[in-house]
Amino acid sequence: MAEETRLNPIESLFEDERKSGELLVAQFRLVILLVFIPVIFALRFLLGYLMISYWLMSIGKWMIMCAVAIIIYLILKRGFFRSWVGYVTLLIDTSFVTTSIVTLSFYTFNHTGVFHDPLVLILYLISFSGGIRYAYSYTIFTIPLIGFVIVMLSWFDMKYHGIPVDYIMVTDRLAFLLLISIVSMVFSRMLRNYTFDRYRMGQKHVKEIASLMEIGRKISSREELARTLANIVSEMKKILQSDLEFIGIADGQTGAVEIITASETFPCADDGRVECRIARLVIGRGEALILDAGDPEGADPEIAGVMTTRWIQHIAAVPIAVDGSTVGAIVSARRAMREYTEYDRNLLGVLAQQAAISIKNASLLEKLRSESVYLCDEVDYSTMFHNIIGQSGKMKEIFGVIEKAAKSSIPVIIRGESGTGKELVAEALYALGPRSDRPFIKINCSAIPSELLESELFGHEKGAFTSADRLRKGKFELAAGGTIFLDEIGDTSPKLQTKLLRVLQEGEFERIGGESTIRVDVRIITATNQNLEEKIKQGAFREDLFYRINGLPILIPPLRERREDIPLLAAHFVKKHDYTGMRNIEFTVSAMRFLTTREWRGNVRELETLIHRMLVMTDTNTIYEKDLEAICSASDNTRLMDFYSTLKNYAEEAIRGGCDVSLEIERIEKEFLAEAYKQAKGNVRKAAEITGMPKSTLFNKLQKYSISDDTRE
Repeated sequence: MAEETRLNPIESLFEDERKSGELLVAQFRLVILLVFIPVIFALRFLLGYLMISYWLMSIGKWMIMCAVAIIIYLILKRGFFRSWVGYVTLLIDTSFVTTSIVTLSFYTFNHTGVFHDPLVLILYLISFSGGIRYAYSYTIFTIPLIGFVIVMLSWFDMKYHGIPVDYIMVTDRLAFLLLISIVSMVFSRMLRNYTFDRYRMGQKHVKEIASLMEIGRKISSREELARTLANIVSEMKKILQSDLEFIGIADGQTGAVEIITASETFPCADDGRVECRIARLVIGRGEALILDAGDPEGADPEIAGVMTTRWIQHIAAVPIAVDGSTVGAIVSARRAMREYTEYDRNLLGVLAQQAAISIKNASLLEKLRSESVYLCDEVDYSTMFHNIIGQSGKMKEIFGVIEKAAKSSIPVIIRGESGTGKELVAEALYALGPRSDRPFIKINCSAIPSELLESELFGHEKGAFTSADRLRKGKFELAAGGTIFLDEIGDTSPKLQTKLLRVLQEGEFERIGGESTIRVDVRIITATNQNLEEKIKQGAFREDLFYRINGLPILIPPLRERREDIPLLAAHFVKKHDYTGMRNIEFTVSAMRFLTTREWRGNVRELETLIHRMLVMTDTNTIYEKDLEAICSASDNTRLMDFYSTLKNYAEEAIRGGCDVSLEIERIEKEFLAEAYKQAKGNVRKAAEITGMPKSTLFNKLQKYSISDDTRE
């Protein structure tokens, strides 16, 4: 029942009306019982029509009827209603009246019987009440019900009062009942039609309001002007139910008119098309225009001729004015013989105002587009997800995964390009997990030579190798009960991968040079920017280890795939690197567009570096696109700077004074490698990528030139 009501709004409306009708009948019932009946019976007692013995019985019967009527009213008032309630109340009302007439007939001094009692008229009111209830079925139900009561009352007079049956009277009463029932059904039909018309009018208004709101939404979305006006034309067709509709826009300088319909836009090269003629006529006059077919006072004869050719009966047009000047016209035409009402013309005026707003906004937008300041949302650090900034859909999904993964001990591998923030994700997993009060140790597997990484992770016994002058605990042992984060897990050697697999499977290992097995309970989080599946195919990474660490993969998207986070990140880095705290940095729209469309191969780390450099290199608080372009260009030029002339001069001086060429070459190579190691922030693999050297070769040269983290600064 509830489902049908939701699917059929008209039936739902009629159901509400039936409920209201039943409540109205309940109110009439109370009025009759509480006012009309006491007055009638009081008059009968005073006039000596009723016996005194009927007094107590009538009061008791009346109180029962009133109680029932009040209960019915309260139930309906509380909102309870079903279709069967109407049938029940009809039976109750009929039984009340019949009981009153029958009992009353035994306590009157004039025994005229029940058939002639004036209270019989109330039975006709019961029949008519079906119309008030908005349902034919109630009226149809009362015809046999009350007809049966009328026949039974005539029989009752003959049986108990000895009054012969007056068949003519019975026939008249039945005929009158049928007439009342027909009037009731006609009345019910009128109520239904009125309700339906009111519903349709309401739906029409709702549709018109929705269309106007849709236009307002589209205008505020900063679409191009022609598309916005085409949307207004489309909505105009829905609202006014027109057969031809368009907007004409005049150029403020040349006066050329352009016609915009819902499907096309075309210029008025000449006045051959009726759209152009009507638009020019309205724009020239600057006032509303109403044209009807066959109107002798119509405007242009050619327009009247085209109206006849196209079977157009009515045209309504309103000028579009911006700042007091007419810049266009909005036109609607109908082929049907349905004139434009005052209401239609008002709606057309509203649409003209919407078009004027759109035209004015488009003009202002062109002026402000290159000058406006991008309004960055203030970074809400209270809602920052554990030092990770991001409000894009992808980042919110990752935040949800982190919250769930942190509660368990499942191995997590964080994958993503360099600079995407994998270490921050690992820290969030640790901070949200049950081990947050235990150690959290981070190891960059590519920053430590493979020969030393095993000792770093698992420790060594005294004397295990030449420089092992004392026992040293490894990171796994130090992280017991806590969490260990292995960054760049793809750079580990096959030998080390075997030991890692054992720790993951068994939770145990031995120090280098040691014989005793050490058991640890450590949660392992790994990260990589490499394609481990490809490395497995190449035999460079153990497949069984991959499946162990790949318990729950978290893929961090590159910055170019979550560009909507760039404004927030930029605002955050401005605040982070504004050491004075005195600058109120603002980006223009073009500057922010420059940031959000850049490739960002270095991801968030590259963005942070650029913002830091921008704060150093600029003095103003408003950052323009040209400022960012200059900073990026200077950076590129610095990297590609031509230093060959300087090198040539140095070589000439060195050769002239006598030198060891191989030694000089080694000095230059050392400077290159030191700079590469510095830019890679101590990451040997990344330094190898920068220099184009094999990692093993680079490691040997770093050892040769004593380049380490201590010399990186």
